[in-house]
Order: sequence, then C-alpha cells, then structure tokens
Amino acid sequence: MLYINLVFLVSLLGSGCVVEGYATPGELYSSLTHMKDLFIFDDKIADILQFLPSYLQEVEEYDESHACLFKDANRMGGGDMLNPSITGNPLHLYSVIKRLVLYWPAINQVLRVINNTEYNCEDKLENCEWWSQWAECEKNPTFMLINCQLSCGLCGKPELLDKLFEIRLLEMSTVLPSISDLKGAALALARLQQVYRIPIPTLAGGRVDNVSSCVRLTTYDYIRIANESYFEGEYANAWQWYNYAFGSAKDPDVKGHIKGLMSMVLKQVNTP
Repeated sequence: MLYINLVFLVSLLGSGCVVEGYATPGELYSSLTHMKDLFIFDDKIADILQFLPSYLQEVEEYDESHACLFKDANRMGGGDMLNPSITGNPLHLYSVIKRLVLYWPAINQVLRVINNTEYNCEDKLENCEWWSQWAECEKNPTFMLINCQLSCGLCGKPELLDKLFEIRLLEMSTVLPSISDLKGAALALARLQQVYRIPIPTLAGGRVDNVSSCVRLTTYDYIRIANESYFEGEYANAWQWYNYAFGSAKDPDVKGHIKGLMSMVLKQVNTP
C-alpha cells in the first residue's frame, strides 16, 4: 500500500508521470529506477562514515538519519534496504534525498581531502596538533581539514580508500538529487498529507497508511514543506504546516522567522 501511495502522490505533482526509467534533474523522485539507485548510493555512503571523524556535524547527521532506515529495513524488510516497504515509503524517500542534498556535499569534500592526501598525509602548519586539542577541527573545519589532516584524523586507512574507490565508481553512474528534487519531495509529502487527510502530527511522527517508521520530521522539514505548498498557491495547507512548525520550534529567532512566513500567507489570502 505504501508503494501505491508513493506512485499516486508523485502523480499529483503535475511534473510528469511516474516512470520506470530515468527522470530529468528536478524530477528524479518521479523515477522508480532512480529511486533504487539513490538508496544503493546512500547505503554506500553510510558504510564509509565509520572511517570519518565523528566530530563533523554532517557525518553525525547522515549517520543518525541512515540508522533509522537501517532499523526499519530490519524490522519491515528483512534487512533489505531495497524492499518496497522501504523504497516505497514516502518518508524514507524524502529522507534519502535530504541526506544526499544537505549532508553528502560536505562529506564528499572531506573524502576528496583524504583522497588527495593518500600518499602525503601530514600537518602543513606547526600549530596543528595544539589547535586540534582545542577542538578547532570541529570549530573551523574548512581551514583545519585542509591544513591539519594528520591532527584532525583524516589520514586514510586502506579499508577507507577501497570503499572510497567503490563510491567513486558508483557515483559515475548515479544522477544525484538537487535542491529542486528535495523541494519536490517536500511538496509530495504536503500533498500526501492533504489528499489522504493525514493529521500532520501523525505524518511528522513517521506514520503513513497505518505503517510506522522511525523517520521523524523536524521543524526545518515543516518549514520546507510549508514553503513548497505556499509557492504552489496552496495557502491553507501552507498555513497548517507553518503553524505546526511554529509550535515545534524552540529557538525564538526561528519562531520569529516562521511568524513572518505566516503573515505572508495571510497577506496572500486577504489579497482580493
């Protein structure tokens, strides 16, 4: 049923039918073949994270998010990441695209540094070790990961380099999602919630079609979903998601930002 729901919700987007082959960038979520490729590539990335510094926020975020997919695959798919109960789950599809768009670029940059220093991994500056003790690898990664590879723990191990080679091969045959694909997946969730009248707290808590997953949407996901509804002129739905985001936000600045977005919706609704 989840798989059927996914096909249906994508067909609602008006950007083309769900197809067996490949879609164009910005519509990759509408390709069943491409969805499978993304899950395979995503799993390869997760496999290499154990070799990367855990202090990198993107590594931590990616690992935590993928752990949820792994948990559900064991619980619902017999350990198979490509089981339709996983690849057909709209929340897992959104999460895979989110990981690849938001976290993979930074991780990829670290991997490029490791690859470039494979035969000459060293600190370029004499203060590197001292800086690393003061957590500068975490606080200032752009500078430290380039100049202090040894002190920041970026010297590649043979297993890491082998897995990195596998990722590079797979990367050549995989069309990675763009920010447009993430926006499209967010809009798909908005329309799934709207068409099936799923309470937002239910969907946000990982439940679709009486099936629970460990995926949990965040305040920023609610905002992203609301934004896409707004841009499509679906103001009532946008208001609901903004309102839910406002209630979940803890940071006063974030609440203020959401309040401004809600005012924008009201302005559109009240405009003759």
